[in-house]
Amino acid sequence: MLRLQHRGMWVHVQVRLARLYWDDKVEIEGYRLSDVSGGPIGSVWLTIDATDLPTALVGTADTWRPPHATGRTC
Repeated sequence: MLRLQHRGMWVHVQVRLARLYWDDKVEIEGYRLSDVSGGPIGSVWLTIDATDLPTALVGTADTWRPPHATGRTC
């Protein structure tokens, strides 16, 4: 799970596929996740600098929780 800035907003991305591209770029394919439900709300394909990965990593699919989750269950 990554937290990245996109168009001035922070978004959470579940990585489906990542590959090293050129010398220090990482190409990522995955899903943008809802900050409330944690469910996928769209596909993403982006390239980031590999040096940004340590600060962008916010957990795994098993440990990450949406930042605005209410804690309620349906």
